[in-house]
Parts: sequence; structure tokens; C-alpha cells
Amino acid sequence: MRTFASIALLGVASAMPLAENDYDFMNFITQYGKSYGTVEEFNLRAGIFAETHAAIAKINAEQNTHTAAHNKFSDYTHAEYKRMFGLADAPQKDVNATLHKVEGTPANDIDWRTSGVVQGVKDQG
Repeated sequence: MRTFASIALLGVASAMPLAENDYDFMNFITQYGKSYGTVEEFNLRAGIFAETHAAIAKINAEQNTHTAAHNKFSDYTHAEYKRMFGLADAPQKDVNATLHKVEGTPANDIDWRTSGVVQGVKDQG
């Protein structure tokens, strides 16, 4: 059975070349087995994905401590994501903590990833 996404891909591909964001969205749909019931939902999810894609690109351009990437939630709204985990908006406290180095502790320049202590990221469902 063909999903709307695969039909849309065929229609778009035959009409005009895909933009880079369209190509990335179609790869996302394929990778995570997504399907959308209507054209409106497809367009909504494509827009959310584009916003997420831009945010990921911005994070990766600004950060050098980690790399952000898409996952199966990249087409969710913030409200859907929060609802899924039962999260509620909690008031944020203004906390300014200061950490002090204690004598005898290891240096800050240990990379625990290369020491074999930290494992790779896993999808825990």
C-alpha cells in the first residue's frame, strides 16, 4: 500500500526538482516510516521539520561540544513532544551555581569518550 508521502514524492519529483529541504524531509519520512493522512498534515509536518532542520543547523554551526541531528520526533510540535512525555511548563528558577575545584580531583581536560568510559548514544524508545 502506498503512503501519501510516497505518492507525494512521485508527484513532486515528476513536476519539478526537489529542494534540499524537501529531499531531507523525504529521507526523514523513509528512515522513520512516517505517513500522513492528508495533504494538510503532510504540509504541516514538512513545515515543522524545516524549522527543526534550521534549528539543528544553527546548533551545529555554533557548538563544537556536540552534534545535533534529526530523530523520530523531528516532525512533532513542541506541545506534542511535551504531551508525549507528560511534561508541564514549570516555573524556572534563577540558579547561579559555582563549582569549585577540589584538591586531588582529575584535570578538566580528560576526554571520557576516548577513555572508553562513555558509550555512544542509543535510542531508548
